Order: sequence, then structure tokens, then C-alpha cells
Amino acid sequence: MSRDTLVSLALAAAFTLGCVGIHGARKHPDAVTLALVLLLGFLATVYVGQHVKLDARHPTWQHEASHPWIPPASHPTM
Repeated sequence: MSRDTLVSLALAAAFTLGCVGIHGARKHPDAVTLALVLLLGFLATVYVGQHVKLDARHPTWQHEASHPWIPPASHPTM
């Protein structure tokens, strides 16, 4: 068998297994919905991780005002 024939057979087998999986998943719509939501969440996380950069020059500015024991730096206590 030539290489092209083997590649064609492998692609046809993968397609057939995908079809079998889809027809089997029709019996479990809740599981399919959960899997799609998890996939969407994963893809959104990857997208945000690649396109959103944190500012490392001010790493603690978010934590200063949120901690109840530390007063904000712009309002000194008397």
C-alpha cells in the first residue's frame, strides 16, 4: 500500500469514529452540554492568557485597599 492510501484510510477511520461518537453522545445531552461549556471555558482561558498582560510595575496595588488591617497609602491615619 502506498503512503497516500494509508493516509486516506486513517482519515476515513478517524471520521467514522467521530460519527460513532456523535451518535453515541445523542443519548446523553447533558454530558455533551457540559463538555461544550468546559471546552468553551478552556478556550476562553487560553485566549485571555495569551492576550491579557498584567502590569508588573504595580503588583500589590490591588491588595492594599482590600486588606482590612492595612489602611490605604493615600489616606494616612492620625
